[in-house]
Amino acid sequence: MALRKQSKQFAPFTPFLELNEVTNRVNFFLSVAVLLLFIGCASVGQKDRILALVDGDPVTEGDLQYSLTIKHRKEDLSSAGSLNISRYVNKLIDDRLLVHEARTAGMDRLPEIKQALEAYILRESVVRLHKEEIVEKVAITEDDLREYYKKNHEQFSPGLKLLSKEDAPDIEFDKVKDRIRKALRKHKEKERSDEYLKTLHAKAKITIRDELLSALKADKAKREAENKPDEKQPLVEVNGEILTAGEFIFVMKQTRKNSEEDVINNWIERKLIDMEALSRHYERQPDLRDIAHRYENELLQITYIKRIIKPQVKVTDEAMIEYYASHQKDYMEPARYKIQQILVEKEEDAQEILANLKNGADFSWIAEKKSVDPTVSKGGEPVWVTKADLPKPVKDTIDTMSYGDISPIVKYVDNTFRIIKLQDIYKEQVEEYDKVRVSVQQAFFNEQINSLLENYLNQLKKDSEITVYNEEISSLEAGL
Repeated sequence: MALRKQSKQFAPFTPFLELNEVTNRVNFFLSVAVLLLFIGCASVGQKDRILALVDGDPVTEGDLQYSLTIKHRKEDLSSAGSLNISRYVNKLIDDRLLVHEARTAGMDRLPEIKQALEAYILRESVVRLHKEEIVEKVAITEDDLREYYKKNHEQFSPGLKLLSKEDAPDIEFDKVKDRIRKALRKHKEKERSDEYLKTLHAKAKITIRDELLSALKADKAKREAENKPDEKQPLVEVNGEILTAGEFIFVMKQTRKNSEEDVINNWIERKLIDMEALSRHYERQPDLRDIAHRYENELLQITYIKRIIKPQVKVTDEAMIEYYASHQKDYMEPARYKIQQILVEKEEDAQEILANLKNGADFSWIAEKKSVDPTVSKGGEPVWVTKADLPKPVKDTIDTMSYGDISPIVKYVDNTFRIIKLQDIYKEQVEEYDKVRVSVQQAFFNEQINSLLENYLNQLKKDSEITVYNEEISSLEAGL
């Protein structure tokens, strides 16, 4: 089951994050990692700690962990510098209120919810089957690693000439040991997968209607011209599961590189794996049962907003134009600067060049002769950039310059030295409405959704009994 030395280069103006922004993001992800570790350790040997109750329904550490690791809370990750547990718990409370409304409305019985949940459980079950039957059944010893290296040393140590495979030196083996382990594990898992699939094949009841398959092959050109893949005859059957001729034709159109036999074999193997995974009822295991329940809640929350909240939003041209007029700062086309630069690696070289420029030397000529940046062959060809493209030292320098000015020496974080010439400025201005209409529409729609949702949640909170266990939350925050 095949669950199948560089030279130093300088970019003239490469965008990168400011140091404090990088630090904030690193601190945030470290906080998440520490929290997840803390939750994992605290959960061993004890019940899931309750952080809040929503009409008697507990919001737990497990819910928080799911939110942080699986849902990712993408709207928070871009700006958060630290992890605010209380804020996350409040969002989980909001989510739970919407889930209760969705269940009351019977959305948990919708076919699309059931199908999505079944697909999720199947996917997770296949992952667990693969772990049990493939990953955990493969063992690799030190002797295995050495033997594999001797047989395949040219793959890991190209250019190494040996008189015999027995001569593979230990020093080379130690250097590439991790790569050998990965390659050998992949090789052994493939062997184990093939072996396991043979076992599943042997105990399965598989029927292929060869006459129908031959007819489909012979009639392929005619079918493609008519484009009518409506055949309902069973083509393949695996333990009661059927692949119809129409389904087969559809798959063949999507995967033209595969032969008919490949498509059928792949379908059979997938069905065998799915059936075996489902037969083990991993969904009865407490951890998967809990994760599946949280996934269902997530589906219900999304579906409720889609079906109940979003239809209440009315988007008109007049409302969008009014929104655009009151949010013009969000639609500013940033100022652009036409910049030419000279880049050198030594400060004394930069000082000499700057002195020559002050004495009237031609900037482009010096750039072509002295600069080491990638545009040197074109005389340090000018480029248009925005401040977002520039590191802080250059941003600060640009603010002090006018047309035609040459900057003082600017030291970069990569220990290079640059001299900038400002050739032109395109001042910031509001982009025309027609150019940003789509983004205005999306922003207006989102604002309306958020406003409706906030009002709706506030009303739900008035009619609900909510208890927040601040001591438990403080205990988690103290562990960060």
